[in-house]
Amino acid sequence: MPRVTSHRQLLIWQRAIDLSLRVRELVRQFPREERFRLEDQLCRAARSIPANISEGFGRFTKPEFRKYLGYALGEAAEVDTHLEIAIRSAFCHEADARGCQQAYLELSWMIRRFKSSLTG
Repeated sequence: MPRVTSHRQLLIWQRAIDLSLRVRELVRQFPREERFRLEDQLCRAARSIPANISEGFGRFTKPEFRKYLGYALGEAAEVDTHLEIAIRSAFCHEADARGCQQAYLELSWMIRRFKSSLTG
């Protein structure tokens, strides 16, 4: 198996980018008054997931990488919470938001598994 030389090669980073783009599409459904409230928070949290993965990869030590994967998991949980608020507030189509939540669950599981594989 080839050695990973870039965060771009990590499936968790690729999926995090995908989730961020899905969230960006979803918030287009939000009412205008939510533009600088929930929409902004949701997009920032979604963008932070791949950003933390790439930053952790760039730290070059497993303990540092694990720490940043933990940050990515925290941001992912924040995305899930903001999605739930959007659903309950009827800011978007529920099916679209639930699709994002499912992507969040899968990504979180992948990050947790990857994080636990980094020992030392």
